[in-house]
Amino acid sequence: LFPEAAALRLQAAATYTDGSATFTVTMQDLSGEYSARVDAFWVTDATGRFIQNVRKDAANRQRYLIQWTNFNNNYTAIDGYSGATISSSLSTPVTVTWDCRDTNNAVAPDGLYRFYVEFTDRNGQGPWTTNGIAFYKGLTNVNNAYPDQQYIKSIRATYTPVLAYDVAVTGL
Repeated sequence: LFPEAAALRLQAAATYTDGSATFTVTMQDLSGEYSARVDAFWVTDATGRFIQNVRKDAANRQRYLIQWTNFNNNYTAIDGYSGATISSSLSTPVTVTWDCRDTNNAVAPDGLYRFYVEFTDRNGQGPWTTNGIAFYKGLTNVNNAYPDQQYIKSIRATYTPVLAYDVAVTGL
């Protein structure tokens, strides 16, 4: 095997690095109409193109997840966790995990991605991460903290690549 061919194979493999990314937030109480909230977490690429639903806690009031509905292009399957409306305290951190795959279960290409969260405890639009929480998916670990937003606090995104290398034994 020529070194150039091995380098090209490594570059091609790096274009779609497997891995996992986590997103942690604490949602602040809104003192809305209900003691329970509905929420949704999703991932887009750098251009805002929807990649995958990661979590949704909603049933009857799902229609009030307005931004999630705008982004998901009617793809409502949840590729991670789905549950009913959350009755627990909003001050508890929530962590979601994205498997770095798209809606077709294919590894997403390396590049800039954004986590989004939206939640509400009333019959109307609630807070959401307007510009998303950006991180780079590639060959390098990410462990970033982000500034608090008005109702979304303790924001953290991590990404861990799964690196696979071809190893050949050339002699014993």
